[in-house]
Amino acid sequence: MKYTKENAYKHLRESIEHFGRFPTVQMYTNWARKNKKINHVTVTKLTNKKWSELESELGAHRDKRAREDLVIYHLQQAAQIYGDSISKREYIEYSQTNKKEIPSIINLSNIFSTFNKAKLAAGLSVNRGFSTEKITKEQCIKALQDCARDLGSKFTEPQYLKWVKEKRKEGKYYPNPSTIRKRFGKFSSSLNEAGLKTIYEIDEQDVYEHAFSFLRDKITFKKYEEWAKENNKLHWENFSKLGYDFRETLLNTLELYLKRRK
Repeated sequence: MKYTKENAYKHLRESIEHFGRFPTVQMYTNWARKNKKINHVTVTKLTNKKWSELESELGAHRDKRAREDLVIYHLQQAAQIYGDSISKREYIEYSQTNKKEIPSIINLSNIFSTFNKAKLAAGLSVNRGFSTEKITKEQCIKALQDCARDLGSKFTEPQYLKWVKEKRKEGKYYPNPSTIRKRFGKFSSSLNEAGLKTIYEIDEQDVYEHAFSFLRDKITFKKYEEWAKENNKLHWENFSKLGYDFRETLLNTLELYLKRRK
């Protein structure tokens, strides 16, 4: 990390994007520590400005999603998909469909402090037990059949998700694939019940299960030790003495490897 004035401003703007507002010293301190960014004391030294002066300077650079009316609008839109008793997890799923335009759960919390207060402001019911207004199997089937009218009777789960996102741009809302899987167990099962053809009896759940099984079997401490012995490389105990944890190092290395492979 380079301790420069440019990076100090860069990190501060990143925190504003994260919180949807100019952060307090405590908010920034916790965020900077977690994300390995320049701490607030160093930021003020590098910029030669007090925190209040930085707030005056950068306060206008607010997240455009951090507006009360926008939060209420999107909560109401999400409720059309998940029902009036929409949960925080379901709203997060909805917000992920368009991160640049839809207020995040952090935006929502910064404005209303709690998810329930935001729901009340949007005229939605608040945690009153089981809701019968959840998306039904019949609604899922109708969504799949509507998709088939546009894409044809054969389409994959990723193609359906892309279609859902396109429809939302038109102001039309359909259940996400994850909601459909909850109702039917598998996406392919929902296609069968909707009277549609499946390209393969494989869906996203199968893909991740196979990938996970591969990683579990192949990327292990034992496999590393065997590889080190066969290739005359250092055994992990040499790194362990220096404080390197096998699992943590493996995760960081895998992330770096995938970035380089792009």
